[in-house]
Amino acid sequence: LWGTFLEELEEKLRVILREEAKTGFVNYAHRGASSYRPENTMAAFRLGLEMGANGIETDVQISKDGVLMIYHDDTMEAKTGFGGSICDYTYEELLQLDFGSKHGEKFKGLKIPTFEEILQKFACHCIMNIHIKTLSEHYDEAAMKRIVALIRKYDCVKHVYLMLSPDRVI
Repeated sequence: LWGTFLEELEEKLRVILREEAKTGFVNYAHRGASSYRPENTMAAFRLGLEMGANGIETDVQISKDGVLMIYHDDTMEAKTGFGGSICDYTYEELLQLDFGSKHGEKFKGLKIPTFEEILQKFACHCIMNIHIKTLSEHYDEAAMKRIVALIRKYDCVKHVYLMLSPDRVI
């Protein structure tokens, strides 16, 4: 009974969000549909857009070996059960971690996406608000150039906003 109620509520929310998306305003799926799916995962972004959002907000951090990863928090304990930050792990090490189980058993095994994977899937299909995260006040110039090069590669310059901390639009 409770499951049916939640499904009906979710469908009503999808209808409302689809109608709001027609107004010309950007309705962001903040870290994807993060109330329904593990945040900042492909599953969360996909559901956010299916529910009617016409934009996604996400965060980019840099792995130990320089890969642009999608992740919000400064540390990974709350989402994975593993300590440390994205910058403490290589891309291959991050792929071994489970980013879904903490949200529920049915999400067990979800992997952390890369920035390029997000662009491959969603470029030009929605507005993207990308928050570039760093644990220091300095930005890696080479990483910033890679971010811009990927945005150009997927021809989505007109669909992407970049934010830096403290919140500055670039």
